[in-house]
Amino acid sequence: MLTPAHRPPPPRAAELIAGNKICKEIRTYLAWMDDARVRYGKEVVYFAVLNAGNYDYIMEWTFRDDGTILARAGSTGPQLSTAFGVGHMHNFTWRLDVDLNGPDDDSVYFTRHVENLTPPSTAVDNLLLVQTEGSRVWNPDRFHTLETFDKTLHNGHGRPTSYELTPVRSGSARHSEEFTKKDFWVTRFRGVTAELLADNLPNYIADQQSTVNADIVVWYTGSVHHENNERDEDANTTPVLWTGFELRPKNLFDGTPFWTP
Repeated sequence: MLTPAHRPPPPRAAELIAGNKICKEIRTYLAWMDDARVRYGKEVVYFAVLNAGNYDYIMEWTFRDDGTILARAGSTGPQLSTAFGVGHMHNFTWRLDVDLNGPDDDSVYFTRHVENLTPPSTAVDNLLLVQTEGSRVWNPDRFHTLETFDKTLHNGHGRPTSYELTPVRSGSARHSEEFTKKDFWVTRFRGVTAELLADNLPNYIADQQSTVNADIVVWYTGSVHHENNERDEDANTTPVLWTGFELRPKNLFDGTPFWTP
């Protein structure tokens, strides 16, 4: 049963910044609740739009007061009458230069959940160190993520601080380009201008350098699928389809930011 205490706070506010190139919004989000208490957190959202052909591609970043970072990309725009109902994909690759406590001393772990389906059902979660530059495939049955640690960074309890990249996706696009055949890539940092193209990812990992306690870069690709024979409701428009990921902190705080007992 909800009470008046569970009611959300006032609506969000927005403004255009950076020469009207970026929209900044202040929003509230439901962070936590129980039967008697609720916490609505604050988040700041920035989005910009890239116009390419008949599409507008929305790039959105959200920063929450609990340390979580959300990234989304969406495709929208007018519907071309000549292409209405023709299925296709839109792929987005993020390049994340993760420097948790300065550029060095970072290591990445590929996480997985393994379920034993023989009764009684049991399960185990694993952290698998990514020791050299390489790529990994996301498997929904394994709840795969990438978790980045800095060996010098701990919270006040001495527990290691990390950020975990959790995909938010509806499927996996695979095309002829080699970089689309994997979902996660881990490389060493070679300079901002030296490694920017996702299409070159197989070349970036060719020398298999160590990624343990190093200056690393994490890459992630997500996709959206415009189906064949789309709805009549989509005529003349392309409603936004989203893909993205969550960067969730672990042991960033010494206690919960959600409520005070």
